[in-house]
Amino acid sequence: MREKTAGYGLLTLSVLLAVILLLLEKAPPIAAGLMLLTALVRADWRQLAATLRAQPAYTLLAAFLVWLLLSSTWSIAGAEGLERALRIALMIAAAALLPAAFAALPVSSRTLARTGIVASFLLMIGLLFVETLFDMQILRATRYLFNGEVYGEVIPPLAAQEPGLHYSTNGYLANRLTHLASVTGIILLPFAGWLWHAQCKTGALAVFALGCVAIAFSPAQTPLLAIAGGLVIAGITLIPTVSRSKLTAPALAALLAAAVIAAPFMAERLYASVGDSVKSADPSIIHRLAIWDNTAALIAREPVIGYGIEASRIIGRGGVDLPVLGADSAIRFEALPLHPHNAAIQIWLELGGIGALLYAVLLFILTQMIWRQAQGPLLRASLMGGWASAVAMLHLSYGVWQFWWIATLGMIAAMLLILVRQEGSS
Repeated sequence: MREKTAGYGLLTLSVLLAVILLLLEKAPPIAAGLMLLTALVRADWRQLAATLRAQPAYTLLAAFLVWLLLSSTWSIAGAEGLERALRIALMIAAAALLPAAFAALPVSSRTLARTGIVASFLLMIGLLFVETLFDMQILRATRYLFNGEVYGEVIPPLAAQEPGLHYSTNGYLANRLTHLASVTGIILLPFAGWLWHAQCKTGALAVFALGCVAIAFSPAQTPLLAIAGGLVIAGITLIPTVSRSKLTAPALAALLAAAVIAAPFMAERLYASVGDSVKSADPSIIHRLAIWDNTAALIAREPVIGYGIEASRIIGRGGVDLPVLGADSAIRFEALPLHPHNAAIQIWLELGGIGALLYAVLLFILTQMIWRQAQGPLLRASLMGGWASAVAMLHLSYGVWQFWWIATLGMIAAMLLILVRQEGSS
């Protein structure tokens, strides 16, 4: 009975995750906590403990979290750094436990959870498709009914505004879609690959087509770049000689780890090399390059231990602007708007080279673990494509310590593990 209860609980929470990502942007940590508690109720605790001991990724993550907590002692955030460090470490630990807890569930619970996971992924893609193609009608209606928010091309003058309503532009509303678009960009390739592997080839093609259209028309550019990167990696790993080679996984893992270590140096070189070519580019792209270049200069002053946890927020509160294309440039942006939109650079800034090294080795291990999860070249290629999309999102978009982002990544990792995991595998 408890097995089915846990299974139905995870089924329900999985389906709700799609709605949460669209409508309740701060709720993923609550959903992740409920998922973890539900899974732990029926998990095989001996198997869970064995997994935690046997997987090097958990040992390395523990070392990373210890270093994160220690950094609060020299953080420029002071007492705020310690409080945030404790909360961040707890959130990361809970998110990281989710895949292991899901894997330790009995077969009947996993089967029920898998049904909810499939429904959740279909709902994510469907909601994003409907909202991007039909002017975000669900978001508009929900925010009007519950928050009294009204959105339009321009904010009407005060005399034309109705009392009790809050007016804003469509651009602000469009930003509410970015969470759902980002997660859809991560799950799209693995989900389509799993459907194809399960002999649902028409469904796989339909899901992939709908997802690509939804992401292409979504207001955020990063998910589109992420899915493009995922397709490149998936295509490379589908090449028979590459797929069969024992060197592929270590080589991809080493390239990723090396990129993390070299991130500040690459940021400076990239910004210096673009020059006049970026004058006509999207302002958000120019801004990211400027942020990374400015942060790389800060890293160079504290390259070993960094400025401590939450340093990005403290530096960002200074509100310093910088000219983007030289001293005489008319384009100016915040030098560091609370976080650098790049996980590797943020970890370098706050936890120094030691933290960056631990993070790089963790990604090295995870890349090889994901390679080993799938049976068959197509499913493996789609999983690696999803991993590449997730890595792209980590290093192009959100702050690495944002609670909703940490919680969502943990839930998605656990859900994908249950989806692709063959019964009886380790």
